[in-house]
Amino acid sequence: MERFLYYLAKAIVGTKWFFLGDYYNRIAVQARYIYRQSSLFKERWQEVGLDYAEKSFDDDLNGIGQYFAWKARNSPWPIKKQIILDWLLSRPARPYAIRDNSSI
Repeated sequence: MERFLYYLAKAIVGTKWFFLGDYYNRIAVQARYIYRQSSLFKERWQEVGLDYAEKSFDDDLNGIGQYFAWKARNSPWPIKKQIILDWLLSRPARPYAIRDNSSI
């Protein structure tokens, strides 16, 4: 029974990644963009250097990376709409920002 549940869970996760993997990659692009615009990135860049500031996002996936991925997933609707639209139309992944109240 445990083996069946293991393979069932593995199939569900694999199917989810098969269909949504590209969407998750686009969220990662948006998360990296949000990180590069943050004061944390700017402080690390000034104090330690650009290489450390860029690598710290990748090295600390349980802290900084997850926080900015959460921020990307909870972006305003116009940004999420563009990410989903790009995903469905197979456009290249790119980050988005809101310039004024309603435009991207």
